[in-house]
Amino acid sequence: MAPPTTDPAVELAAPVRPGLVVITGAPGVGRSTLLTALASAAGGVVLSGGGLASLRHVPGVALSRAIRARLPEADLDLAAEAVRARVKDGLLVLDDLQWADSVTLSVLPRLARHVRVLAALRTPNNLPAEVVAALRTAASAWVAVPPLTGAAATALAERTVPELSAGAVAAVVERAGGMPLAVQVLAKRALRTGGDLSGLGRAASARADDLERAIGEAVAQLERPARTAIAALGLLGRPELARRLGPGVAELVEAGLVTVDNDVVAPVAPCVAEIAAGVLPAADRAALHGRLAEFCPPGEAARHFAAAGQSKRAYEQALVAAEQARTDGERCSSLLLAAGLDGVDIPVEVRLDAVAAALSVGRYHAAVRVLDSFDGGEHNAAHRVLRAEALLQAGDPAGALETATGAADGLDDAQLAELDRIRILAAVGTADRAAIEAAVAAARSRAEGDRPAPVVAALAIAAAAQRQEGWQAELTAAAEACEAAGRTSDERWCRWVLAETLASDGDTELAGPAAAAGASRCAAGGAYSWETRFVALGLWVSALRGEGLDEVVRRAADMLDRSLPGRARAYALAAGCLAAADSGALGLARGRLSGGLPEGMVVRGIPAEALAWVGREVAWLDESPVDGADPAIGQSALLLGLAEITEHWAAYERAAGAIGAHAEDTGRLAAALLPPAQAAEATLRAWTRAAGGWPSSSEFNAAATAWHERVVREEIRALLGVVVAPDPPDAAVPALLAAETAAENAGLVVLLGRVRKALRRYVAHGRVSQRNLDERPRVGPSSSPLSARETEVLQLVAQGESTRRIATRLGLSRETVETHVRSGMRKLGARTRTEAAALVAAELGEPA
Repeated sequence: MAPPTTDPAVELAAPVRPGLVVITGAPGVGRSTLLTALASAAGGVVLSGGGLASLRHVPGVALSRAIRARLPEADLDLAAEAVRARVKDGLLVLDDLQWADSVTLSVLPRLARHVRVLAALRTPNNLPAEVVAALRTAASAWVAVPPLTGAAATALAERTVPELSAGAVAAVVERAGGMPLAVQVLAKRALRTGGDLSGLGRAASARADDLERAIGEAVAQLERPARTAIAALGLLGRPELARRLGPGVAELVEAGLVTVDNDVVAPVAPCVAEIAAGVLPAADRAALHGRLAEFCPPGEAARHFAAAGQSKRAYEQALVAAEQARTDGERCSSLLLAAGLDGVDIPVEVRLDAVAAALSVGRYHAAVRVLDSFDGGEHNAAHRVLRAEALLQAGDPAGALETATGAADGLDDAQLAELDRIRILAAVGTADRAAIEAAVAAARSRAEGDRPAPVVAALAIAAAAQRQEGWQAELTAAAEACEAAGRTSDERWCRWVLAETLASDGDTELAGPAAAAGASRCAAGGAYSWETRFVALGLWVSALRGEGLDEVVRRAADMLDRSLPGRARAYALAAGCLAAADSGALGLARGRLSGGLPEGMVVRGIPAEALAWVGREVAWLDESPVDGADPAIGQSALLLGLAEITEHWAAYERAAGAIGAHAEDTGRLAAALLPPAQAAEATLRAWTRAAGGWPSSSEFNAAATAWHERVVREEIRALLGVVVAPDPPDAAVPALLAAETAAENAGLVVLLGRVRKALRRYVAHGRVSQRNLDERPRVGPSSSPLSARETEVLQLVAQGESTRRIATRLGLSRETVETHVRSGMRKLGARTRTEAAALVAAELGEPA
C-alpha cells in the first residue's frame, strides 16, 4: 500500500511513465482544480473523464467519458486493453473516483501498469474498503492535497468578495482552514452578514478533514427552500431544472453554490450538494427521495423509491426500467435492484431473471448472492442450473458439478441441454474420468437425435479429454456446428481445447497452426480475451519448437505488459521465461518467474503445469536443479515426460555421472504417457536402458528423431543423452555434432554450451581431434568493440525491456534501437538478441 505523501510539493505531478497518481482530499479542497492544472502542465494528449453520481450504475461510464467510446463491460481485460489502445502514450485523467462505476474501479488497477493515469478521489468516500485498498496498492503516488497557505486563502477571499474588509477577510481565512470552497462560501456569507460569521460556529478548527462540517454549517444558514433545493441536487447527483427544485434556487445562486444555464441548475461543487443532503434529518431525506422519484425516469425512480423506503413502488419502477433498458448492463442493474428489495413479495421468476441477467454480463458473484437469498421452491431445478453455471464461470468446476447433479427434474429441453453442457464441462474441469463418463452418458441418453449445439460441443470436449479416436475431427465439427448456431463462446472453447490438447500432448506441428487459426478468428470477432489465449499458447508452442526465440521473448514481454486473462498470462510467462533461459538470459527468466502471476490470480490445469515445469527447467539450466518430482505436473502428457527427463538429467549431474541415480519408476511414468507424447516415452526408455548398462545411443538417437520438428530443445537433449550411454565414441560424437548444429541454429545458448563441454571431454580423452572440431563452421565475434550506446541498449534488453520501452527510455526511435541491437549481435557473434544481451551482462558481471 502506498503511504500517504508527506511532502506534496515533491509528489504533486502528473505521472511521466505508466502509473497511477491519486489526488485525495475532503470536499471542496480543490482536487478538481489541481487535477486540471496538472493535466494542462503535462502537455501532449490528455483524455479526461470521471465518475458521475447519477450514472455510477452504468458499467464503464467513467472511462467511456474519457475515451469517447463504450467499454465491453463483461470483459475487464478487453475493457482495459480498449482504454490502453486509445490512451497510448497520453495522459488519462479521471475526476471523482468516489462516483465511479464498478467496471472503472476494477479496470483502473490493471491500467496503472500500462498507461499514465491521474485521478482524484474525495475523502471521505463510500467506496468499499477493498476497492480503496486495490487503488492504493496500484498507485505509484497517493497524494493528499495540501490546504491553501494563508496568503493564497487571503487572495482567494479577496477575489471572491472584493468588498470585504481586511478584518473580515482574516476571519474568513481563519475559519476556512485553508479549504478553497470554504473560503468562497464563508466570504459570501460574511458579505451578507456584515462580517459576522458567528452563526456558522467555530470554523477555526475546520481543517481539511473538517470541511464537511463547515459546509454543513454554512448550508444550515440557508432558508428552508434553498436547503431543500441544494439537498435535492445532492440526492439526484446531477443537474436539474430550476422549476423542479423550487423557489430556493435564487438564494443558492446568490450564495454562489449553484449555477443556472438555460434553466438547468448545477452545483458549483457537487460535494456541497452531497453534504446538504447528508445533514438532512433521516425522515426529511426519505421524504425528499420520494418526491424526486415522481419526476425521474424509471431507473432513477426505482432507486429513489428504495431509499425512501417505498419498496413496492421501487420494485414496480425497477421492472419498468428493466423492460426499457437499452443495454444488458442496465437491465441487469434494474433486475438486481428489484431482486434485492426487502418488504416485497418478489416472484421467483424475477429473481431467476436477475441471476440470468447477471450471468450474461459477467457478474457471477452478484448472481451467486441473489441465488443465496432465496430458495428455488418449485423452480429449484432452474435455481440449481443457474447456480452451477455461476460456479462454473467463476472457476469452481467441482462446485458446479456437485450443484448440477440431480437438477434435471422439471426442466424443459433447452434447460436440460444447458444442464448437460454444464455437467460435462465441469467434469472435464475436475479431470475426474468417472464424472466425465457419467455426464457424457446422461447427455447422450437425453439427446438421441439431433443434439443442440452446446451439447455437441461439450461432448466433443469430453472426447478430447479422454483422447477418444477421432477427437480432433469431432472438435472441429462441433466448432462449426456452434458457429452455425450462433454459440460463439462454445465455438471458441472447442477451438481452444483442440489447440491446447495438441500442445499438451506434444503434437506441436498441429498445435501451432491451430492456435494461430484460433487467434485469427477471435481477432476478427473482437474477442480480445480469447485472442490473447490463443496468441499466448502459440508463443508457448514456438518456445518448445525453438522457433524465433527472440520474437517469443519480445512478444511475451509485450503481452505481459497488458491486461490478460489468467490462462493467457500463464502461457505467455512460461513461453517468455523458457525462451529467455534457453537463449542464455537466465537472470531475466529467474526474475520474471519469481514475480509469478499477479496476486489473487489463480490458474489451474495445463498452464499452471507449464509454469511449474519451466521453473524447474530454468533451475536445471542454471545448474541449481530442484530436488524431487513436482506432483502438480501430471495432466499434460508432454509436461509429465519433460519433467521426468529433467529429473534424470538433474540426478545424473548431481551424482557426477552415475547413471540410474534417479530412483523414480520411469517405466510407470512412460506407460502413463499418451500416444502423442511418444518422443518423451522413447527418451525415458533410453534412460532406463542406459541405467541398466545397455548400449543405448541408438535409442537416444531414435528419441531425437521423434522430437525433430516437434520440440527442438528435447531433440538436443536426447542427442546429448549419448554421453550417458556406455557406447563407443564413434556413436556419441556424431550425435553431439548434430546437437551442436541444432542448438546453434535455434539459438539455444545454454544447451549449446553443454554440448560443447561434452565434445571437449572427448577431445581431452583423445577420442576426437581438436582439428576436426575446429574445422566446423562457426559464428564468431568480430574484433570491433561495442559502442557505449550498443552496450546500454543490450543491457536494457537483458533486463527484459521491449524495443518500445528502450526507445522511450533513451529518447531513440525504434528503428535506431533495432540497429544498435543488430550491430551488437554482429560484433558479439550472437545469433539472437537475447544471446547478445546475455553475453553483455556476463561481461559486465551482471546476472543474465
